[in-house]
Amino acid sequence: MNTKKLLSSLVLFIFCTCMSFAQDADVMVLLDEKFDAFTEGTVDAPATTDISTPSYSSKLGQTLTSWKGSKVYEAGGALMIGDGGNIETARLSGYSYGKTIKITMDVKSRASYGGIVTVSMGSSYSQYISHQEELSDDKWHTITIYSASASSTYGLKISPLFIMEGMLIDNLKVEMSDKFVTPPTAKQPEIATATSFTATWDRVSGVTSYLLDVYTKAEGTGEKTYLLKDEEVTTTSKRVEGLEEGKTYYYTVRAKKGDNISEYSNEIEVVEVITSVDAPRGLAATNITANGFTANWEAVAKAAKYEVMLFKTEAIAETTEKKILDEDFSKVTKGTLSYIELGDKLEEYLDASTNVPGWYAINHCYAAGHIGLSPFGSKGSITTPALDLSANKGAGKLTINMAEGSYGTYYEGAAVTISLYNGNEETAAETQTVTLEKDFKEYTVEFTKGTAESYIEISYSGSNKLFIDYMNVTTTLNAGDKYTSLVETREIEGGNTSADFSVAFDENTTYSYQVIAYVRTVVNGEIDLLGSAASEPVEVKYVPTGVNGITNNGEGTSLRVTDGGVVVVLDSPAAINVYGMGGQMMKSVRGVKGANSISLAPGVAIVKAGNKSYKVVIR
Repeated sequence: MNTKKLLSSLVLFIFCTCMSFAQDADVMVLLDEKFDAFTEGTVDAPATTDISTPSYSSKLGQTLTSWKGSKVYEAGGALMIGDGGNIETARLSGYSYGKTIKITMDVKSRASYGGIVTVSMGSSYSQYISHQEELSDDKWHTITIYSASASSTYGLKISPLFIMEGMLIDNLKVEMSDKFVTPPTAKQPEIATATSFTATWDRVSGVTSYLLDVYTKAEGTGEKTYLLKDEEVTTTSKRVEGLEEGKTYYYTVRAKKGDNISEYSNEIEVVEVITSVDAPRGLAATNITANGFTANWEAVAKAAKYEVMLFKTEAIAETTEKKILDEDFSKVTKGTLSYIELGDKLEEYLDASTNVPGWYAINHCYAAGHIGLSPFGSKGSITTPALDLSANKGAGKLTINMAEGSYGTYYEGAAVTISLYNGNEETAAETQTVTLEKDFKEYTVEFTKGTAESYIEISYSGSNKLFIDYMNVTTTLNAGDKYTSLVETREIEGGNTSADFSVAFDENTTYSYQVIAYVRTVVNGEIDLLGSAASEPVEVKYVPTGVNGITNNGEGTSLRVTDGGVVVVLDSPAAINVYGMGGQMMKSVRGVKGANSISLAPGVAIVKAGNKSYKVVIR
């Protein structure tokens, strides 16, 4: 945005209330406002006085005749509209029926995540224009909107949506001409192969034809090489063939009305439409040491990425109360309890913000050290990763620290629903409601109907925000139980078929991994990733053998092979474990000082006595 000079009040009054002609006699300017009179504050630090109150006697209404709004603040030659606020222009006096209007404005979200700008006009500000423009960052953007229908009795209403910090607006202009042609909206092809696709776009009222461009772009420079240039089409679709496999193609389209041609539509990247993906085939792990291993799998054609899930299986030595989920959201560093930051999507996985992968949230937000739910009149929810609650006859306990609040103030009386789901069932197995006290408090909920694949959902439908500080899930595990938990989820770029993991093996711990392949495709008219089923689990065990570089004998311990087994001599009591060559434990005994006879089936085995290991052949 260029630095602007302050104009006089008289010039501003004439500029804002009177229509004028542009240099092109065919284009009439209905509104051209640069907000130069609003000099208080800056773009980075807007003024704190709402200039839209009291209504028409406000500074906004006095400076710009018949303008009104709410939560409007000066920002050094621009205006800031706060969360939940809006600005309404004067009527677009001078509009002629049948002509097209063109609206342009500069907008900027004050939040790093962007948000949505809404622009409307008509009865209840929705009759003729109801436009939403999504912003993905906090940079200045120029919005352009066309409409073939309007009215001189209505003005524009502009407001932020999902932007807690508010938005900035500058350089608002409305032009009218019968030479304006509304650009088409190009659509993502839902019929596309590696060598052909069908380009489609929305119909524009009153146009005679469309001009289609199809091209590739040079890496680095973006220089276009055209497959089709200004291809005239009288319908709203065109089959395009002759694509070179492996190249990325794009297309735009323009509308033609007599001699007048619209601006270019949005650019579409052509993506092959794939409807199913083969599951990867997991391969045996390599480079196994006491501290890690390499997971391997076979490549899947056209995979854009792989998701590798690492699982840990623990053998429980004695009955214990075990935390099977423990999350404090310490990885959340953006936002605050007073000024939240909304999620990038309305629904998404939270792996980048949690210590344990697999969390999923809807209508959520971030506040350093906390996950929040911000439902905006609907329901917000957060769902745990899969939990194994089968060991203790389905019993488990959730402990959660949370509070309802907004802008640093906390309330009491809100209802939070906590539900247990099993597998893919859509109906909750158990549901409980917690009524919140004021401020952050710890709440405990017990469940009795868990399974090997359970999920806990926390949902909130209040008018404020629900902030969660930490939560954990515990269950009772008995001696001899085995518990498997998800340790890590790793994304690997397509073209790679291995991943290195750092782990800590011990006698009671094994690991396994599964792999999911993802390809780029089109889902519901948008470019998205389609995932395969998970590969079969690949188990990984570490067995300290001679092959792994462990000494086969040592002072204080000896071993001899006998018919049908071994005799291990210890100079002090120690554990004696016997493993098969596949890493599975065959026997485990508590060795005593002196000779210990152990019967073994014929075959090759690894005997670990204390800190020594022996590879033996039993005949």
